[in-house]
Amino acid sequence: LLDTKPARASLLFLNEVLTDDSSQAHVKVSRAPGSNEVVLWGTVGKRAQAWQQDVAVIDPGRWAASELIEALEEQGVTVRGEAASKYQSLSEPPENAGGTVLAVHESVPLSQEITVLNKVSQNLHAEMLLREVGFATRGVGTLQAGLEERARFLEQIGIDKPALLDGSGLARQDVTTPHATVSLLEAMWKRPEHDVWLASLPVGGVDGTLEHRFEKVRGAERVHAKTGSLSHVNTLSGYIETKHSGWIAFSIMVNGTVGQDAEVKKFIDRVCALFLKIGRAHV
Repeated sequence: LLDTKPARASLLFLNEVLTDDSSQAHVKVSRAPGSNEVVLWGTVGKRAQAWQQDVAVIDPGRWAASELIEALEEQGVTVRGEAASKYQSLSEPPENAGGTVLAVHESVPLSQEITVLNKVSQNLHAEMLLREVGFATRGVGTLQAGLEERARFLEQIGIDKPALLDGSGLARQDVTTPHATVSLLEAMWKRPEHDVWLASLPVGGVDGTLEHRFEKVRGAERVHAKTGSLSHVNTLSGYIETKHSGWIAFSIMVNGTVGQDAEVKKFIDRVCALFLKIGRAHV
């Protein structure tokens, strides 16, 4: 049984998932960039709990307008016309995008926002934050402005010409290295915002995307790190408070895997367990 929430998802689903006799769900999702067709495949056990997955909408502006129209009509308000968005470009600002302000929402402080972003790996927040960087520094909240400002910051800390094309890391064209990532981690450790930055990262076996990791690993709560994953890719980068040598920065990246993600994650966790015991380098 396939169900979407909200019901008017504006997406087309090709469901190729098979039912087996297990109690586990192993479902994969794929969608071509810019497409509204979502392909599901894999298996769901007859005794498995409900499986769910968040899927981004193509045009957030039009989506929001559609939901507003539906909410108004449910309250008996007549709406003329159909939902539409002012523009769809991710890199250029709208022209003459004037209008009437209907509502204003004040965001939480950045210290709280990055905690949400890092703890649960919230990709939409990452994309919006990159554009906010462009707006805060240039007055233009576009993807291009954010990319240029990020490149400028990375160059200042010794990371030249990053091949990063978005804010979330979901683009397959994004390329980085463990060395570059550790350089970034070292730079962030030395900044005045060190405590806020460290507190924003998931803690091994405690919360966020690491809540269910590091099974039977003693001292897992001393791992503060951000996960990263795509099909055939699993990474973990952050800080470990070693048993004998204080804090170290680390980055583990596993590419081109053909096995189950769970096995790759267990391997990464075992590497971190070694760091917990024998780390020698200080941040």
